[in-house]
Amino acid sequence: MLWYMLLSEELRVWEQRLGYWGARCQTCHRDCWQLTFRIWRTKGNGLSPPTPWNYPHYGEAYQVRCGSCGIGAMVGHPNTWIPQLGNAFVHEQHHPTPATPHYLNIAFPVMR
Repeated sequence: MLWYMLLSEELRVWEQRLGYWGARCQTCHRDCWQLTFRIWRTKGNGLSPPTPWNYPHYGEAYQVRCGSCGIGAMVGHPNTWIPQLGNAFVHEQHHPTPATPHYLNIAFPVMR
């Protein structure tokens, strides 16, 4: 039983805030911060638990969340749309954290 617990695989989901910019939210129609997050999964087991730095990654997605109403929307890779924002986008280097469960139901279909 101990070997099973130590060797059974576990997936864990992580998120990291990449940056923000000011814009009008499509849902609440307020001018507020639009926060950009990267979401991904890693695999581990009892001997080597999943961490944000485990490789390979099992799916990756990007999400923008309204700073006012909190509604999340999936977006493409930031390299495809951030250049169009110019200097309005502020890059950040937050540490990876366990993903917020509330936002995962819209992220998982994109990560498959």
